[in-house]
Amino acid sequence: MGLFATGEIAKHALIVEYCGRRIPTARAQEIERRRANKYMFEIDSRWTIDGLSRRNLARYVNHFCEPNVEAELVRGRMMYRALAPIAARPRPWRRA
Repeated sequence: MGLFATGEIAKHALIVEYCGRRIPTARAQEIERRRANKYMFEIDSRWTIDGLSRRNLARYVNHFCEPNVEAELVRGRMMYRALAPIAARPRPWRRA
């Protein structure tokens, strides 16, 4: 799994929002222990975004040792921003 650019993305462009319910971080930690939810995004010590919904495309952003995006809080919304230009890449499962 992961996200792939289907078009060129400019440096510093906002790419995708990490969407979901905002829940208290203490509650998020309880949920993680119970159901092993891997889609929690901790905003700060008070709030966390529960990104479990499949409509949250940003949940497929993978960790990478040399990242090309970074998470940034923009007007109360958690967004991913391009650190460098990103070239288009066809989906790996697309048949020729």
